[in-house]
Amino acid sequence: MNKNIGVFIVFMSFCLVGCNKQGLNKILGIDNEKSSPESVLANPTYPDPVPFESLAAFQYNQTELSAPALTKITNQQQLEEVERAMGIHESIPSVDFNSYMCVLVQDKTHPTGGYTIQVKQVRAENGKFHIYATRTTPNSSDIVAQVLTQPGHLIKTPKTSLPLELILTIE
Repeated sequence: MNKNIGVFIVFMSFCLVGCNKQGLNKILGIDNEKSSPESVLANPTYPDPVPFESLAAFQYNQTELSAPALTKITNQQQLEEVERAMGIHESIPSVDFNSYMCVLVQDKTHPTGGYTIQVKQVRAENGKFHIYATRTTPNSSDIVAQVLTQPGHLIKTPKTSLPLELILTIE
C-alpha cells in the first residue's frame, strides 16, 4: 500500500509542477544549469562516437511536452525516481555514477500511439554532448490507439559536464 501512495505522490507532483522537463528536473532535484566539480572528468576526451548503453525504451502518457526534452541523471536516487515516474517496468542494471550518467530522452506528446524515439549515436562535438535520436511515426494506414502518448528512451553514457543537445531525425 505504501508503494502505491508513493507512486500517487510522484504522479501528483508531476501534475502540480506542470508536467514538463523543468518540472521533472525540479522533482528530481536536477539543476542542469550548474556543473559540480565532481561531474567534470579529469580528461574530458571521448571516443568518437561516444559509447552508450540502452537501458529502457518506453511509452508514457502522463505528461504533455510540446517539444522533445533531455534530462541528465547523475545519481541512483534520480534514476529510481525516473523509473517510477515514467512507469518503467524493465529491470534497469546498476549504474556506477562515479564514471557514468544516464540520459532520459523524451519525445513530445503525440495524439496517437505508434510513435517511438530511439537514440542512435552519442558524440562529443563543438563543446556539447550531442544525442542523436530518431523518431519513427506511424504510417497513415496503421491502426493505432487514439490516446496521448510520449515515447522515451533511457541510456547510460560516460559522465560529462558538457551541455546536452538533442539532434532529432524523423522517419
